[in-house]
Amino acid sequence: MKNFSTFNFQLSTNMTYDSALKQLEYILNEVKGGDLPLGQLTSKIKEAQELVAFCRAYLTKTEKEVETLVGK
Repeated sequence: MKNFSTFNFQLSTNMTYDSALKQLEYILNEVKGGDLPLGQLTSKIKEAQELVAFCRAYLTKTEKEVETLVGK
């Protein structure tokens, strides 16, 4: 799996849902590994929360667009 440890999605203008999801999966695997120091664990959890918020916003926007297209 690609190493996203230096990936900063907040600075990325081309963030996609797929890249956010891949980053979440990477973070999950790091946390499950149990080798992260406490300081890194905290920052990874914060990053994951921001990625989840991004994904939720993206899905909400997409849902509204689809509803508009189908006339709901």
